[in-house]
Formats: sequence, C-alpha cells, structure tokens
Amino acid sequence: MKVTATIKLSVTLLLMAGLLILAGCSETNKPDQNRDAGPLQTSLSATEPPQINKEAFRGQGRLAFIREDRLNILNGDDGTLTILNETDLAGKPQWSPDGEWLAYLDDKNQLQITKPDGSRLHKVTGLPVSGNALKFTWLPNDNVLAVNTFTEGEGIYLVQPGEAPCQATRGDTPISFIPSWSPDGKTIAYVKTLPYDEQDPVNRSDALYVAPADEGEPSSLYTAESAGIIIAGWSPDGKDILFRVTPQHSASMMADGLQLFSLPLTGGKPNPIATTLLHSGWW
Repeated sequence: MKVTATIKLSVTLLLMAGLLILAGCSETNKPDQNRDAGPLQTSLSATEPPQINKEAFRGQGRLAFIREDRLNILNGDDGTLTILNETDLAGKPQWSPDGEWLAYLDDKNQLQITKPDGSRLHKVTGLPVSGNALKFTWLPNDNVLAVNTFTEGEGIYLVQPGEAPCQATRGDTPISFIPSWSPDGKTIAYVKTLPYDEQDPVNRSDALYVAPADEGEPSSLYTAESAGIIIAGWSPDGKDILFRVTPQHSASMMADGLQLFSLPLTGGKPNPIATTLLHSGWW
C-alpha cells in the first residue's frame, strides 16, 4: 500500500511539474509586440497578415508566397504587403520573366494570370483540363505561359495574358513532363512515353523531342529504351539539351542519383557528365 501511494504521489508531482513547464513555455513564447518579427515569421491566425521583417527584403524586388492558402505579394521597394485573394485558395505562383504578371491556381484549380497588384485578373479558360492535372511555366523571354495538359491528343498550349489558349503541339501520346524552353525561347524540348505493353509498364521507353516554338514540326533526338527521361535544362548557348535517364523508371535509382547527359540539337550520342541528384531538397 505504501508503495502504491508513493507511485501515485510521484505521478501527481510529475504531472504538476509538466503543467508548470507548459505554462512557462507559453509565457516565454508569446510574441513581443514591440519587437520587429523575423523574416517570414507568421502569426497563428489565418485572418491576420503574416509578420514580416520588411527591411530585410528591401531592394529585392517583389516576393510572391503562399501562407494559409492565400497568395501574398511583398514589395521590396516600398515595404507594402498585398494579399491577392482574401477568400479563395491559391497555389503554385510563378512570375513572368519581366515580373509584370503572376500565374497561379485558384481554389477551383483554375489557372489565373494577374498583375502583382491584383488588377487585370484573367481566368484561363478553354483548356481540356485544369488544376493539378496540368503543369505550366513561362517562356524565358516573353510573357507567354506554356501549359502541359497531360491529355492524349492535346499536348502543350500557349497562353498570353488576356488571350485564349493556343494549342502549340499535338500528338496521340501525352507529353510526360513540363516542357523546357531554350534560352532564346525559340525551341522547346519535351519528353513522350512511347506506346508500351500495359502488362509490362516497367519496360516502357521515353523519347526526347524538340520543336520550334512557332508551331513547327517536332523531331525526335533520343530514345531511352526501357527507361525514363527527365529534362534538366539547356546549355547557356542553347546548343545542347541536358537530361537524366532513369533505368526502368526506378524511383530508388532516382533517389540514389542519376547520370546527367548532354546532347547537341544536331543529335548523336549523349555525352555523360556526372551522376547527380534530382531535387534540390536532396542536395
């Protein structure tokens, strides 16, 4: 009986000590209203604007970021913070090359293009799919958005702010990844998965294509037999395409690192460069 009582007393004391510690932590962690918040330090309420050290971003242009599914624009020139969508959700913001336009997805996964102050909002309609079923990126030297619909027979669409989408590429096989544009914006590189036996998807093959941006005929540069192709970019002079090859589309091999290749636009045999990791979060 004494042992049981001692145990109960010890548990009670430990619980009381824990409560005191939690109370102390809650007092210590209360924000100091008289002190500037650190960079991108947010409050707990979604209705309050994020606390930002605006001086830390002064002179750095404009920053678009998502907080609590709201699209925020921080102007580094005058320190103003603008919330573009007070009621709707937002995601995947991307600036145009000149910083005059911002593309993002709204709460219905509809592609939107807007000015940084929220004016001239353009909802992109006329695409065969919307939302997470598509990927989009700006051309490197123009305010034109390239959208990959991942839809059979549809391919890539080009969208200018305020204009209807224009179909740039077609094909029976959907393009596997988001297209990559040459530095001068005149050539597009993309990957297609070739027809394969659905009973043996591991051995499907990918093909690397290039096409003029002005709706010219595409050409096949390279086929990876029983392997996937992931475009990594272009050489600075735009004469070579960089890509990685995934044997049998293996996710474990991707995690371990893949061989990076360089291939001239004139074709030929890919030149191995190095074994590299795919995503910046793995570096």
